Amino acid sequence: MASFVVDLSNIQASIATWPVGPCEATVKSAKLDVAQKSGNQMVVMELELYHPTAGTTTIRDYLPQGFPAKVKSFWRALNDYSEEQIAANPEAVIEPADLVGAQFLVQIGDRENKESGKVYRGIVAPWYYPLSQATELLADDDTPL
Repeated sequence: MASFVVDLSNIQASIATWPVGPCEATVKSAKLDVAQKSGNQMVVMELELYHPTAGTTTIRDYLPQGFPAKVKSFWRALNDYSEEQIAANPEAVIEPADLVGAQFLVQIGDRENKESGKVYRGIVAPWYYPLSQATELLADDDTPL
């Protein structure tokens, strides 16, 4: 009888089944790009997510220059800045190459594509948290609060 072999060791969890709530993220790659619709610059990141019960998965996320609230959330998480520190130095200079290896928490949830109406799971507001908040955001059993 004929057969074949499939290596399943590199299969990652599907984001569609990922638990809602905060989880750990590591920037695997980051590059500067231009948004097709607006023409604004943006950083395109490949993030590896980790959750103790879901495993790991890789997703793409965007930091659009034209979406300052998301950039601020990212900048705060990346640098573990307080509101006072952001107010004292309000300009975020983001160099994509410097982001590789950076770690923080991301907020996973459901969102709707405005054009198609399809609901999908991804990074949602408030988007990012510094790792220093992991204890308060994750329960002892690693289930999001």
